[in-house]
Amino acid sequence: MPQRDVRVFVVWEPVLDSDTGPPDAKAQARVRDGRAEHFWDGKLRLSESARQTMLKDPAPVVGKESLVTGEIVWDFVGVFPPGVRWSGAFPAPSFKGAPVVDVIPALRTAIGL
Repeated sequence: MPQRDVRVFVVWEPVLDSDTGPPDAKAQARVRDGRAEHFWDGKLRLSESARQTMLKDPAPVVGKESLVTGEIVWDFVGVFPPGVRWSGAFPAPSFKGAPVVDVIPALRTAIGL
């Protein structure tokens, strides 16, 4: 989506037994875009903040809700409108879906493609 003015935050976290540390270059290469920034959330702090927001947000989840409201938020994509500031709690996204690979068509629609 090179024509879109977006910022992408990719947050990696320990979900599987093999997730022992930050992703290597091969894993990060799955998201090949200069607008993407990669972060490691080894203590699942962002996941917990996102989960608390998702549990309070009545908007439906596209796809598998348990990946968004379960014990750990993972394999999740959220879209936030321009100008949203993250201060304090995780903001409610205008689109939320999971698993990412399954919700790409709906994601494209959500961002106007």
